[in-house]
Amino acid sequence: MSEKKTKNTTSKKKEVKELKFSKEQIIKSNKHTHIRDALNAILKDSEKYSLKEVDAKLKEFYEGGKK
Repeated sequence: MSEKKTKNTTSKKKEVKELKFSKEQIIKSNKHTHIRDALNAILKDSEKYSLKEVDAKLKEFYEGGKK
């Protein structure tokens, strides 16, 4: 019989820090070329955002602020 080896990955998990970007960096990115006007309206100049945060703000914006 063959014995299965399993890795214990829970003890070795590394915390991955999300990258944050300025409004200018996000607007200039190739990913968001078609929605620059919306991003300009909803993002603040003084804050930095992760891509998940940007996607959430865009979703809220396009759904009319519904939660």
